[in-house]
Amino acid sequence: MTDESQITIPPSFIALYLEPGRTKPHAPRDVITQRYEFCEDLEAMLARHQPLR
Repeated sequence: MTDESQITIPPSFIALYLEPGRTKPHAPRDVITQRYEFCEDLEAMLARHQPLR
């Protein structure tokens, strides 16, 4: 990932990578960004397959 990425990762997701009492995530930004994109893709796939009522 480059710094040119337009993806905004919410602080709540970044908080998953913070050690207690720390302010810097323990994973690199590109890893966090890839995982966030995966979660968004998975959510989109699951939302599409919900049965209609």
